[in-house]
Amino acid sequence: QTAVANRLWELSEELTPTDGVAAYNQAMMDLGATLCTRSTPACERCPLDAACIAFADGTTSQFPGRKPKKDKPRRATRMIILHRSGEYYLERRPPSGIWGGLWSFPEVTVDDDVVSWCLEKLNAAPEGCEQWNTLHHSFTHFDLDIEPLLVRLDEASGTVAESSGRWYPLDEIPAVGIAAPVEKLMRSLRAGI
Repeated sequence: QTAVANRLWELSEELTPTDGVAAYNQAMMDLGATLCTRSTPACERCPLDAACIAFADGTTSQFPGRKPKKDKPRRATRMIILHRSGEYYLERRPPSGIWGGLWSFPEVTVDDDVVSWCLEKLNAAPEGCEQWNTLHHSFTHFDLDIEPLLVRLDEASGTVAESSGRWYPLDEIPAVGIAAPVEKLMRSLRAGI
């Protein structure tokens, strides 16, 4: 690789001017934007066609090559959709990180025991739990698998310890910032109950 990199530097020094570099760079960008385009190059109008190896070989459609697709890391979380007598619970996320400052259903790891979590956070056991289909969401640098779990509580339960959230009526769309996957889960909750 070092030999290839060295050769590329040598070629760039041979083929680029030492004076008028700004004008040269602008001309190369204009050439790429107007004539030497990815999908339909206008080789017949290009002033450099005589020196173009791809044009001479008839291989212009192969350039530029596509970058190999990188596999993004995959993460998983479980969103707890707390529901009690016509209400659902959202909490504000920390200001930094994924969906910073937006409102969301509480999250636990996929390995956490939900009954224990409910006893600790709500001082109540759930009346029932229903696992929903996994929701896939892509970010720039990773993919997230969200495992939604509907947790039904009785009418009196649901005082969340050390909470930064609140209960909303099921038919109310909160006037707060909500991440797209959370909004999708909210619509499913309204449709299914």
